[in-house]
Amino acid sequence: MVLPVQSATPMVAPPANADTTRRATTLSADQLGALDAEIAFWLGEGASRVKWVPSSAVEKAVQRAPTMKLQLRDLPVRDFIRSRVESIGDPLYGDLRSIGLLADARIALLPIGALWIPETGGGGRIHLAVALIDTMGGRVFWQGVVASAAAASIDAAALASTAQALAQQIR
Repeated sequence: MVLPVQSATPMVAPPANADTTRRATTLSADQLGALDAEIAFWLGEGASRVKWVPSSAVEKAVQRAPTMKLQLRDLPVRDFIRSRVESIGDPLYGDLRSIGLLADARIALLPIGALWIPETGGGGRIHLAVALIDTMGGRVFWQGVVASAAAASIDAAALASTAQALAQQIR
């Protein structure tokens, strides 16, 4: 299953060509929603061995269980922001286990957060921190950062490029 991009600000090491005179910025709620849609599209493209449950379907499954009070866009991901994680504990483990049961999915792709990092010469790139997690045991199979192609701004092409980079990384 693919979870929505969280609104957390990930710790991303600035690339060599980062413009440190300009501030890195988080994406807006609308941009995060658009990135969710792009991720669903790019993971569906060419995924012959894996059937991803998109974040929109996960959201519908969670909405059918309102008493669980799961906040899909505000999961407790702070441990991923501070360090590399090999396995997760509560409260994130309990949330992912519940969501996995509702969505009938064992593996969770958790986009931890996205950050726009300006580059020298103008423009910049979107950097997306992501983790791939076993919802039944809490093991983190992989965590990393993918980046979009260089872009003038956070636009539809930059969002699509970010999702495409993610799809290429985890296929």
